[in-house]
Amino acid sequence: MFISSALAQDFTVSMNTYVGQSDNLFESKLVENQSHMNGSISVGYLLSDDVRAWGTAYRSEVLSNSNYSMGNLEGGIQFRNLEMEHQQWYGGLSFKTNYYSPDYDYYESSSFAGYGNFKYYFNPQASIKLGYDINAKSFIEVEQASNTEHVLYTVYNQSFNTGTGLKLTTRIGAQDFWKPPVVVSRGRFNVVQSSYDELLTNYLAGAELRVSQALRSNLGFMLLGKYQYRLNRDTDIFTVLDGLTNPFIDYYRWDGASLFSKITARLPLKMTIQLSAGYEIKNYLDVPIYEYDFEEEIYVVDENDEYVINSIDREDEQINYQLQLSKNWYLKRFFGLDMIGTTLTVGWKENQSNDPLYDYAGSMVSLGINITY
Repeated sequence: MFISSALAQDFTVSMNTYVGQSDNLFESKLVENQSHMNGSISVGYLLSDDVRAWGTAYRSEVLSNSNYSMGNLEGGIQFRNLEMEHQQWYGGLSFKTNYYSPDYDYYESSSFAGYGNFKYYFNPQASIKLGYDINAKSFIEVEQASNTEHVLYTVYNQSFNTGTGLKLTTRIGAQDFWKPPVVVSRGRFNVVQSSYDELLTNYLAGAELRVSQALRSNLGFMLLGKYQYRLNRDTDIFTVLDGLTNPFIDYYRWDGASLFSKITARLPLKMTIQLSAGYEIKNYLDVPIYEYDFEEEIYVVDENDEYVINSIDREDEQINYQLQLSKNWYLKRFFGLDMIGTTLTVGWKENQSNDPLYDYAGSMVSLGINITY
């Protein structure tokens, strides 16, 4: 990763690029052993002490197959009020558009989002946050996937003199679709939908608990557990068939739990090492497992030109491990440079699924440089 920043009193600019290789970049068996380069440029302007405008341009280039490259543009404005005793208010509005290569431009979407939250401090070691997020997303070509998401959430933070920190988050969300489903069949992709006259509103509840502990002055441990549950069990089977992990099967389509742990140690010579491991279970609701011909790279149809369904309700179980080693050089404004950092990341992920398209195992590696002005 390469990051450079040019800072003024009210204006900031940052750039970020990195290169890497992944055996399963799109979490699918269809696209394996891909090298990629990502880059972004972000700008921010402080309109006042409590108002900030920002914008970001991002590009992901798959070097081994440009058909899978994509990017996005987004920008917005953020507000805050820190003047009240024991209280803080935050809010913001943003706009985002995603674009893809011609082979996958049916993923393209635009969204408008807003948020507002209130934070109250019981004392210097305990606080609670209450918030609301809204995100209206419009898919340009697959219009029946367009939806609005509403999320209410609470976050409780507690720290202790023992070096322990607790963070408990709860949320409840609703995903409401705009238009009734329409059967679409094209050469690049196919849409399968249910017999409902309209796609049902999805309701989701979730919670997560994060526990951190300082073991020594240079050693810390973090454990994060998550769980989510679909409140409405009746659902549609709106699915886009292209064999990839796509934005149409989002986190409203599954129940599940996960556990993630990380150990961070500061080493001599201003080096840091992080070891992490994760485990996750996803039980997809009404996401059918269609038979796929890996040799012909097509979905199988029967004599009635109907897609062959092997079973209903995809189930995934995933484990992952990651090692990250970084070193920073602090240059004390040498030729305008403040810090140069290098980062090496290696990882392994195994996803066991009853859908052969998403049953895979593989590694990833990335090497980067960070530069700060």
